[in-house]
Amino acid sequence: MNYCATLFELEQEFNLLSPEERKQQRLKRAKPVLDELFAWLKTRKASPKSALGQALTCRKNQWTYLNNYLLDGRLELSNHRAERRSVLFSLIETAEENGLDPNRCLVWALTEGLRLSLQDADWPDKLTPWNAPEACRLSK
Repeated sequence: MNYCATLFELEQEFNLLSPEERKQQRLKRAKPVLDELFAWLKTRKASPKSALGQALTCRKNQWTYLNNYLLDGRLELSNHRAERRSVLFSLIETAEENGLDPNRCLVWALTEGLRLSLQDADWPDKLTPWNAPEACRLSK
């Protein structure tokens, strides 16, 4: 976790740099951290079927791809932004498939989700399309 935290802290520092400057700083300051992480990963052993073993194998198999962000200052360290976009796309498509207006449905879900999460352990179940209020329905 410390290696990852360090890499993300460096990315925060590099945030306002141009892509070329970011690339140079990554090569100078982030690459040594990645090299240390890879050396550490090679010393770890775990049963291949265990969660840790699978995580180590995945990390080793994806190592080349992880390092690609060093080659271009426009690339991001993580895929969090893409994952957030895919979640939003899924919510929009789910609303449409269930006859709901995506904009009204998202506003309802975000507003109610916040309120319900503070008082109800089963709050996600209450935000399903079939529980959406009539105001979220598409006009026919």
